[in-house]
Amino acid sequence: MKLFILKSTLFLLVICFNPFITYGQNVGIGHTLPTELLHVKNGNVYIESGELILKKTGSLAFDSRIYMEGDSLKIKGSEDVIISSAPNSNVFISNFNGNYVEFNGTTSFVGIGKTPVYELDVAGTLRADAFIMPTGAVSGHVLTTGNNGAAYWAAPSSDTDWLTGSDHVYNLSDRVAIGNALSSATLGVYNTQGKETMKSLYIQTIKDIDTTATIQSLEISSVQYGNSPIEGQRTAITRAAGTTGSTQGSTLNLTGYSSNQYMEGSRTYVNRLTGNPSSVSPICAVHSISIAKDGASAVYGSRYLVCNDGSGGASYGVYSSYSNNCSTPTNYYSGFFVGDVYSTGAYLPSDAQLKHKVRPVSSSLNKLMNLEVKKYHYNTTQFARMNLPSGEQTGFLAQELEQVFPGLVKKHIQPGNAINEDAEFYGLEDDLEYKGVNYTGLIPHTVKAIQEQQQTIESLEKRLADQELLIKKMLEKLEGK
Repeated sequence: MKLFILKSTLFLLVICFNPFITYGQNVGIGHTLPTELLHVKNGNVYIESGELILKKTGSLAFDSRIYMEGDSLKIKGSEDVIISSAPNSNVFISNFNGNYVEFNGTTSFVGIGKTPVYELDVAGTLRADAFIMPTGAVSGHVLTTGNNGAAYWAAPSSDTDWLTGSDHVYNLSDRVAIGNALSSATLGVYNTQGKETMKSLYIQTIKDIDTTATIQSLEISSVQYGNSPIEGQRTAITRAAGTTGSTQGSTLNLTGYSSNQYMEGSRTYVNRLTGNPSSVSPICAVHSISIAKDGASAVYGSRYLVCNDGSGGASYGVYSSYSNNCSTPTNYYSGFFVGDVYSTGAYLPSDAQLKHKVRPVSSSLNKLMNLEVKKYHYNTTQFARMNLPSGEQTGFLAQELEQVFPGLVKKHIQPGNAINEDAEFYGLEDDLEYKGVNYTGLIPHTVKAIQEQQQTIESLEKRLADQELLIKKMLEKLEGK
């Protein structure tokens, strides 16, 4: 009995002062009968600056490691890393912020941020770069939803349209139309809701970071490899009879702050490439036609308003120039107007720094005397497309003026295109070639002729005064006798 008590006491002392107990090949810490190679009871296992390595022996030795990297717990395996639980049990992966992923062991559903009730249940926004059709799905199927809100792939309905609220979206084989099944455009958008503000298409682009990238809300590109007409953009506005209110084909509002950057409300670029010698049709960057058939108070083809509230810098309502970078044709104009042109003021460049080979004009009076001023009427019937003024006119014949002042006469060509009310080039007439006169260029010659006449007048006045003085002296001598 004493020997048993002594052995028991020694065994208790061993347990108290040495927690490691071996039981066969097993080692127990805090456990007297370890059932595993390492059996820890009522305590923690602390690994400082190391890894817990789970190694598989054999011909192919793989191992998995559990370790800390910073504040993250990492599991790294040479093969698949599998987290499993007992049958029908759930698996949770979560953090202290309450975010978690739940794997339902019974349904095999996966939930992100919520308990799943579908195969994939997400509490928030789901983003996918692509959706893959299921095996055996037919090309052309669409993503739709059932009565329970679940999305699935299905063939379009027999009338080839889908309902989105009260609007129809039509799939027309090679075309898509919103609001109208008869659209002939690749993408047609129609708004017939009759609300206070109607927008058929709204596009907004916001750049909320400071980068050098260019932002574009809409880019239109038209490429033509055939011979039919091509248009980049066309706007057609029709107001029904009897209705009121302003009608605007296009409204562009550019608002912003710019220190040294260029601001443009609209830019149109048309470039006809070389290598097509048969190209005879005109090109036009901006084409504007205004037609009023109801006696409108005013009709404007283009109307501009420029306001510069700054202290410096010039303001231009319309700025047009011909590029000298192109090959110089026979005729080129920054502006060509068929009809009267009215201006409250006009200036021509005459700065001395713009000129060279400056020399005085010897005489202009004799040249002006060789000109014959004519009265005439324009042939407005034969040349109706020129919109020539009617009534009696006074001026010169270009051919006669050219004999005296050849530099004031120039050949002009009016383009032969004909345009209908739909702004379409429906045919090509022959270009009209004629001679024009620079009447403004006659002003310096008129001034010179007046100066010459004034010199003649002053010379005659001096001769007359001398003759009067001589006559006076002769009369005085006669009276003295």
